[in-house]
Parts: sequence; structure tokens; C-alpha cells
Amino acid sequence: MKSILALLAVALAVGTYYIGYQTLRDVIRSPRQSFDAIFHDSHGDVLQKQKQSGSKNSLSGNPTKLSIYSERKDETISVSSTLATSSNVANGNSMDDNDIIADKIKRTTVLKQKPGKVMPKKNRNNNLVSKDSMDDLTLAETFLKQKNYNKALDAFDPILKRDPTNVLARYGKAKALDKLAEQERSNQLLHKAIENYHKVGEQRHCSVELRKAAYLRLADRASFLGSHKKAMEVLEKLVKESPTDVNILNKLGIQYLLIKQNSQAESTYRKVLEISPDDGFAQVHLGFLLNTKSQYHEAIPLLSAGINSQQPGTDAAKFYLYLGDALTRVGRKSEADSVYNNGVIKGYFLSEWQRSLYNVDRLRGKPWWNAEETGYLSSVRLLEKHWKSILKEGLNILNQETAGFQRETENLRCRGDWKQFQLYVRGQRNDDNCKRAPLTCSIINQIPEAKSNKRGQVQYSVMFPGTHIWPHTGPTNCRLRLHLGLKVPSAVSIRVGNETRFWEEGKVMILDDSFEHEVWHNGDSLRLVFIVDVWHPDLTTSERAELFPV
Repeated sequence: MKSILALLAVALAVGTYYIGYQTLRDVIRSPRQSFDAIFHDSHGDVLQKQKQSGSKNSLSGNPTKLSIYSERKDETISVSSTLATSSNVANGNSMDDNDIIADKIKRTTVLKQKPGKVMPKKNRNNNLVSKDSMDDLTLAETFLKQKNYNKALDAFDPILKRDPTNVLARYGKAKALDKLAEQERSNQLLHKAIENYHKVGEQRHCSVELRKAAYLRLADRASFLGSHKKAMEVLEKLVKESPTDVNILNKLGIQYLLIKQNSQAESTYRKVLEISPDDGFAQVHLGFLLNTKSQYHEAIPLLSAGINSQQPGTDAAKFYLYLGDALTRVGRKSEADSVYNNGVIKGYFLSEWQRSLYNVDRLRGKPWWNAEETGYLSSVRLLEKHWKSILKEGLNILNQETAGFQRETENLRCRGDWKQFQLYVRGQRNDDNCKRAPLTCSIINQIPEAKSNKRGQVQYSVMFPGTHIWPHTGPTNCRLRLHLGLKVPSAVSIRVGNETRFWEEGKVMILDDSFEHEVWHNGDSLRLVFIVDVWHPDLTTSERAELFPV
């Protein structure tokens, strides 16, 4: 029962996502445990991937950091959203990269240099350049504006050969490499761009304005490559120079979240709100952090104010989910429903009940299904036929001292105890666990719609008396969830949408966990269920292959 909130607080357990332009790494984890990709907001990458593959699927919500290259403005090399002068940053505005260079050129004094005479060292860092260098800078700037990045590099290199400390040429070279990396989707070129941004910032006489522009872009690109620690270190340098710049502080807070330093992130966002009490970005992120700590009463006004501020980065599905969740947990369910309805109006959720974020919009959606509707009747019958063997292996594992059942860690329990033992995760078989349940895994191996499901799990789920699971939603509408009752006492129930049902031993019931669901165990002995996630039957084979893991 991976909740969407769990996926949002990072959100991400080990799996597969792109770092930078090429490298494959992780997928979505549990949000309540860490932050990571969802808050990095590279979801445009997924949409772009869909366009490139020719898929007509509509992925709604906020797909996370599966970065092949994104065409979003804040992911392109243009720094119109990230590189700015001090005053522009403070005001939330920005100056284009080429304009920064052009502005510097206009304010540069030309040193009339005699042929063959080397420019005095003292002039190199004081806005004094030779006529040749200024001509080359102007030419290089023209090439940048024309998006002719190779020629721009050819123009910047002679300047740097004559004077390696020329920060304008160094910055221009970094931008040209940055643009070229984007164009060619090359991590190697991007690393070179980052190296040159670093050299700009390290120049002793680099202006505050240019250092800030270079370091902000360096941090952004390092984070894009997954080098969050490097991004953090650069932003910390900027904070020392500009301790009250809330734009930099907000970016630093994100990097702390991405490397799971939540306490530092909380301190950073509290500092932002001391400087600027109405900063919506800091409000929603501090609200998120407090929500993960179950400090709901403090989180609610921050999330609400941040969303209502309509400032960039605040009006997003994830924050509606956090706010609704917090309101629910303090007993303000009608207000939570209103928040969810607003999310539906904005197009964030498929419906008030169905609040998954990783969706293919055209799929049929309803809380409960029967086997005939799914087309998986043979798989259901296979599970029901072998239910006693599946039960036996589950109880054997549960009764061993080295049980392997893991306690739910997503903060979904209102009270009680709930554990899982996973056999398949995101389409990957857990060989060690399958050795302890060989017959069960051999059965799953006969169900292709389960063993290949990159957006689901196969697991035993044990729940103990007195447990109540908060209302929550799963992350995606691309799967259906089969529950095979194994050991079911009385007074144990599950609500999906607005309908409550009860498990039966040896019987499969089928639900769509992208709809809100809630569980109660008011019985007097443990409840054991076998959960098998299968692909939504409306997905085509090619669509299943294209979707990223969740």
C-alpha cells in the first residue's frame, strides 16, 4: 500500500531514473522518508520522453526526476529563471545569460594596447581589456545569441589563451559548453561547463553579480547531474556572501532535502521566513517538513498560506496532498475534501477520490473491480487454487526469528502495527526473499502482468489487532491490486472510495489503490493478506514498456 504521500516526501527507493542527460540511476522512493526527485521538479523530462517516443499517453500530475533532457524553461540552459543580478534575484526577476555578458562588455573600458605589448596584470581583473579581446567577446556573444555554440567556443578560447583570468570569457565559455551539452545531451560537456562556472566564481576579482550567476547555474547543473552535495556546497558559499538572499536560501533548502538533511532544510526555511515572512516557497516546504514530523497543526497554516501565495513553485499537486493529509489527521476532513476538490479543479487529480499523480489519463477508473472485467481471471484462479500453499510459506517466514517482515515506514499508521515481506518490487524479483517462498514466487512467475509490473509490488502484508491505517492513495492509476485473503479474523475491513469490504480466506478481491483507501483491524488475531499488483488492463504492451518505474 505505497501511498502517494510516501512517494512524495521523496520520494525515492532504489530503481531507475536518469541523471543528467544519460546516466541511469534511481526511481521514486517514499516521500515521508526523504525528499529527492519529486521536489526537484524535473517532471517535464517525463513528458518530453513521451513526446520523443511518440506515445500519446497523457501523464498527469508530477512525474519525478527521470531526466533525459527537459525542454522546460527552468531546465534549459537559458538562465532566464536562475541567473540574475543581485537586485533582479531579490525581486524575483532575472537577466538572460547573453545580456549579462553584453552588459559587462558595455561597461568594460577598452585598453588601447600597443602591438606586441602584454596587458599589465593589474588590469586583467579590473574591467580593462584589450581591443582585440573586446572584439572577440562581442563576436562570441553574437554567436551565443545565434545559438552557434561551437563558433562561440572558438571565439572565447583565444581570449582565455591570452588571459586565463578573463571572467567574462570564462563565463561565456561555460555558457557555450552548457548550451552545447543541452543540444547534444552530453554529460561530458556538461561537466566541462560546470568546471568553467567554478573557475568564474573562484576568480578573486569577479564581481558579486557574475559570481552569483555562475554559482547559481553551477548548482543547478550539478543538481541536474545528481551531484547534490556539490550544489549544496556552492550555494553555501553564496549564502556566506549574501546571507539574506532568500532566492539562494530557498535553493539551498532544496539541496538539503535532496541529500536528506531535513534538519538543515528546516533551519534554512525558518531563516527565510524570518527575513521574508510571506515567502510562499519557504512556507510550503517548511510545511512539508513539519508534516513528515507529524506536526500537523503547525504545518497546516504554512501549507495553506504558501499555496494561496501563488508564488512560483508553490501551486503544485504535492502540496495539496500534504495539506489535505494534515487536515485529515487533525480531524478536519471536510476541509481536506475541499482542498482535494480544488486540486481536481486545477487538474492535479483525476477526481476527489482518485488522487494518484503518475497517471495515464484515459484509463478506466473505479475503486473495485471483478476478475472478469480485468481479463485476468486465469491469474485470479491460479492464486485462489494455491492459496493454502501461499499461506503456509507466509506463516513460515512470519514465525522465523529472522522473519524479514519490515514495518511500514511511511507514517500511514494512525495506530497499531503493519508489516510487509516483499517478493517483487517494480518488476524486479527479490531472489533472497523468493528463496524463502519458492512456491509462491513460482506462481507469480506464471503471471506476466504481475512479474513485469514496474509500477507495483508483490508482497505479504501482515496487520495486527488494533491497527488503523490513515486514508491515503497510491501513486499511480496504471495498476490494479489483487488482495488474496490468507488469514482473516472477523472485524477487519478496507474502504476504497466510499465502499467498505471484507477479506475472505482463499478469495481474491481486486481494488484500484489510486483511489483513497483506509483499513481497520478491530479483530483479535493477526490478518495476513497476499498482495499482487498487476498492470491496468487498458494499458497496451508498448505503453507498459515506456512507463518509468514507481
